Amino acid sequence: VLFRSPIVTTEQLQKLFVPTLLMSGERSRTWYRQIGEVVVKHVPGAQAAKIKSAGHMLIVEKPKETATALAGFLTKF
Repeated sequence: VLFRSPIVTTEQLQKLFVPTLLMSGERSRTWYRQIGEVVVKHVPGAQAAKIKSAGHMLIVEKPKETATALAGFLTKF
């Protein structure tokens, strides 16, 4: 369960079969990173990308690094 009153359950996440890249900044709030870890753990084939020296606003704070991570993920399809 992601939250006390879940909007999405881990069981529902396990039924998602779509390419999933969860991006986070290494300076993002702990709870945000923890939610991301749950998503990556339970969505089949999901991948994670952590952007160094970035917070929650990845595309603003580190646009080149964010684009590189996204492009690397998309080239697999």
